[in-house]
Amino acid sequence: TYLRQRAASELLGRAKPAAHGGFPLLVKLLDAAQDLSVQVHPDAAYSRRHPETHMKSEAWLVLEAQPRARLLRGINPNLSAAEFAQHVRGDSNLPPSQSRVPADLLSVPARVGDCHWLPSGLCHALGAGTLVAEVQTPSDTTFRIYDWGRGDPRRPLHIEEALECCLIGSAQNLGNSGLTAPITAVSAAIGQSGVTVRSLVAVEQFECDLITLAAGAKISGNPRGLPESWLCLSGSGSMGEIAVTRGGSILIPASCDGFCLSAIEPITALRTRARA
Repeated sequence: TYLRQRAASELLGRAKPAAHGGFPLLVKLLDAAQDLSVQVHPDAAYSRRHPETHMKSEAWLVLEAQPRARLLRGINPNLSAAEFAQHVRGDSNLPPSQSRVPADLLSVPARVGDCHWLPSGLCHALGAGTLVAEVQTPSDTTFRIYDWGRGDPRRPLHIEEALECCLIGSAQNLGNSGLTAPITAVSAAIGQSGVTVRSLVAVEQFECDLITLAAGAKISGNPRGLPESWLCLSGSGSMGEIAVTRGGSILIPASCDGFCLSAIEPITALRTRARA
């Protein structure tokens, strides 16, 4: 907040602020000890009709996954909107053994290294035993459609709002549209010794790369007028005078004229760049 208020142009450069005026990116670690609620986020059209809400899209990079862990991504495309709405309205407060909603959702194995694009309107949930790096547009507008029968008054459901937002049938991006490479893509060398870069997501809101450095390797960069976020997933090193360790993050402002990440131990990092 301080930087946005005092040095907005240096921080953001050509990047557009979020709809509510905040920083245009949010990068975090999400550790699911239990199944998280099934939810959906509004798209831009819904937010225009409901100005109190904000559009939200996100991506998950799976970092750790216990055996048989899974995530939910999308609704059975053979269901009609009316059928899904009937199941949701009738069963959303029931436990999984009695509800039709879990069976309506598409289950995907959680595999380390997989990246999943979750555009606005796509119904989704993170399953128990999964740790992901989550990149998203910074909105807190979330509509819960199912919470596994918990009935927690602190976690209300938003049935009608969610149904208005949900993508159904062929409108869903079930093929992971937005990824610039297949989920199982092998990293490609970029001309710097000991450095590989795997492009994960390139969409209107942001783009993400998974970067690996061998011990002693370096990678130089220039934000070119757009802010970047670097999240260290493993290893250690330095960026200038800043120590880089597992779980640490560095924000590079748009006005930075260049930087260099050096690895002491082999490093894996998630680089997220804002879009103009």
